[in-house]
Amino acid sequence: MKNILFYITLFFVVFNAKAQRERSTQIGKTTPSEVQMTSYDKDPSAKALVLFEQANYYRDDRNNYRFVTDYYKRIKIFDKDEAQDKTIINIYTGKDELVKDIKGITYYLEDGKQKSIALTPDQIFTNQVNERVKKTSFTLPSIVDGAVIEYSYKITTPYLGIRDWLFQSDIPKLKSQFDLAILGNFQYNVRLTGFYDLDKNDNSVKNQCMLLPDGAMSACAIYSYGMNNIPAFEEEDFMLSKKNYLSRISLDLKSITSKIQVGAGYNERVETKVKNITKSWKDADKSLRLDFLNNQGSKKSFFKKKLSDEILSETNELMKAKKIYHFIRNHYTWNEMNWVSSNILVKESFEKRSGSVDEINLSLYNSLQAAKIESYITLVSTRDNGIPTKLFPVINDFNYLIIKVVVDGQEYFLDATNKYRPFGQIPFKCLNGEARVFDFKKGSYWQDINKAGRAERQVNYELNFNDEGYIEAKVKLTNSRYFANEIRTKYYKYGEDEYISNKESMGKNFEIEDYKIENLTSFEKPVTESFTLVSDDAFTNQSNIKLSPIVFPTVRSNPFTLNDRLFPVDFGHQRYITHRISINIPEGYQVVNIPKDTGVKLPNNGGSYVFKVQQKENQVRLYIRYQIAKKVFSSEEYFYLKEFFKKIIEAEKSLIELEKI
Repeated sequence: MKNILFYITLFFVVFNAKAQRERSTQIGKTTPSEVQMTSYDKDPSAKALVLFEQANYYRDDRNNYRFVTDYYKRIKIFDKDEAQDKTIINIYTGKDELVKDIKGITYYLEDGKQKSIALTPDQIFTNQVNERVKKTSFTLPSIVDGAVIEYSYKITTPYLGIRDWLFQSDIPKLKSQFDLAILGNFQYNVRLTGFYDLDKNDNSVKNQCMLLPDGAMSACAIYSYGMNNIPAFEEEDFMLSKKNYLSRISLDLKSITSKIQVGAGYNERVETKVKNITKSWKDADKSLRLDFLNNQGSKKSFFKKKLSDEILSETNELMKAKKIYHFIRNHYTWNEMNWVSSNILVKESFEKRSGSVDEINLSLYNSLQAAKIESYITLVSTRDNGIPTKLFPVINDFNYLIIKVVVDGQEYFLDATNKYRPFGQIPFKCLNGEARVFDFKKGSYWQDINKAGRAERQVNYELNFNDEGYIEAKVKLTNSRYFANEIRTKYYKYGEDEYISNKESMGKNFEIEDYKIENLTSFEKPVTESFTLVSDDAFTNQSNIKLSPIVFPTVRSNPFTLNDRLFPVDFGHQRYITHRISINIPEGYQVVNIPKDTGVKLPNNGGSYVFKVQQKENQVRLYIRYQIAKKVFSSEEYFYLKEFFKKIIEAEKSLIELEKI
């Protein structure tokens, strides 16, 4: 995957702003051949196709010198039902941003003739999502199979940040283009992410860019980035955020240069002043502590008063850390919000017994600091948020906060937002590359926090035919680590009755009786479930019985279906599942067919699957061992994974056939 960094920098040359405005594509570009188009030869299954899209970014004197982006898009709709989401346009903007000049047209064929209908103002709606964000939405009218929709709009903003431009989406594109006019005193770090090269990468300098309000003439560098014939991005299981892989351009403001007049008379002179926006990690550490965390990591005196004497007097440091973790974890209820940044107030959230991720875990940090336990604030980007860049500090790349603890040289990472999570286990969603650990004395550093080890599941049961001819199975399921945490969370979320009902729906026409669960609150132990499964139908009145012995399949469907996958497969942690199954043959029946043994291995010691069947007298025994021994598989290993899961499904669909003697 490409992740290329380059720089945009220029200093005070000059060009006419009108010329940049005219680079924006105007509505009305749809051609008859586009309306008559019936499919896309490079992707015949595509539900829709972007014919052309463009964004044009510049500073506009006609809009109070605000930063403006003109957007234009033209899309061919092949299947109106499957591509309905492409005809509904939602534009999200900040409270000081404006959406203007919305235009839209739908083109379609009627009795072989091209017709068109325009979007009307009453079809445009604006809603306030929250105090910071509003949504402008509209739906293109009269959509039929084969229609072409075309729309444009303008966003004006006072903010210096430039939105990422996505060349790739879930439908293919013929042409995508991003144009910019960057004022000469702004310097940006530019990142090209994704698997495809730019087909257009033009840059030039234009003089007389813009007369600024202070009367100075500024410079512009003109950039144009483009890609052609871009395939659709197809999401699949076991992937990190698509933001990591979608072909896109990102621009992060690095610095602003200005000219200032100093001195007077003979000493009067003009000096150049540079304000750094993207700073060093040393600067970022200070900014995080004071601004992004609202200085809420320095409240240990408050939290020391909240810790009991029993906790503070504990002489075993690891036990003390665990007691503090349990205290904070049990005290709070997570409000489902991640990092809320500068609005954090840990004292108030503690009194309310409810808080965001950062409020809860900063309370944990302050409590550990109060107990003089070595601990560090650690920032994480979750799996759905993308991997943070290492090219330069971007605090906004992170969206989650955990705590690193060091006891007797052993490192632990903690998150106290889930009441059922054991000490030393972070959420699965946080297993996403490296985190940034903030040591405010020695400086922050990157660290791999994925120390999850392997999650294990053991499935043991014995199948019998009872006196009424129904199958009964005495089942014992044992789950550890992430598998156990998943069960605890679901059990407490749904309650026992609904949890059992959901479990029954996963089986094959069985009901659950005599259900018992152990170690629900012993969070560092495996969860054990014991119950009896009883089939819905009687079998022993049949002369021939075809029995599927796998009640709880290792996998229910192949998660890998693409012909090619350019991005890696990320399981997050190792997975080990073992089945031991005994089937007692009912009296009066004999086995006429049993499944074949199967064994398959992944390359590079990535994993293995063993399926063994043995018959001894009136009993058939199955042993299954499934292992995913690596956390991450490269795109080159994708084909082997695809075949691996295919063979697992084939093996576990096999039947044992019984016949009446």
